[in-house]
Amino acid sequence: MTGRRFRFRVFVPNRWVVLCAILLFAIHPLLLMFAAGFVASLAGCALDEGGAHACFMLGSDWGEALYNMLVGGWLTIFTLPIGVLLLLLWLVGVLILRWRRKQ
Repeated sequence: MTGRRFRFRVFVPNRWVVLCAILLFAIHPLLLMFAAGFVASLAGCALDEGGAHACFMLGSDWGEALYNMLVGGWLTIFTLPIGVLLLLLWLVGVLILRWRRKQ
């Protein structure tokens, strides 16, 4: 194969889809925590980190699920730094692709 260069292309559907996926991964525990607080306030239930309280909605007790969603917000300690790292890698990749297109 003389004279031919092998071109390696990575399939990325769209830069913005990848960016939204990274941001959603980074903040999804916070979204769940805020959703739990919103649902608990609509239902008039107590929600705190001390433990699960009974919260009856739609004929069943949702207190344990809301408590798990609230405490799951602590996962942000892990997902946010990973998301920032992925965001930096994404940005470097976009800059490299733009630099290569100019050449």
